[in-house]
Amino acid sequence: MKVKQILAVILVVAFAMLAIPVSAAEPADTAISERRVELCGNCGGRMVTSTTWESWYTVAQIKCTHHNYGTDLRQQRDGTATTKCQGCGQGYTTSKSQTRIVCHGYDS
Repeated sequence: MKVKQILAVILVVAFAMLAIPVSAAEPADTAISERRVELCGNCGGRMVTSTTWESWYTVAQIKCTHHNYGTDLRQQRDGTATTKCQGCGQGYTTSKSQTRIVCHGYDS
């Protein structure tokens, strides 16, 4: 009798493990159609973006918020993002910038 109960529990667990992924599965064509890929308006090829960054430069000195004394440097760097079609080579560029804070503070 105990063997039948153990087998019943094993079957229920196995069924639950198989049933949950199947019911939660997403159709393959939906997953592919939701991918975010930019396509070329000229030939339909895939667009690829690469960014080239300039050196960091200081735009301001601000009071350090991490330590009692000193200043932090607010820095910026500019870049150019080039997006180009892998098929026909047609593309475009956009300007970008990044900022960061470099701590130069100290305690006593």
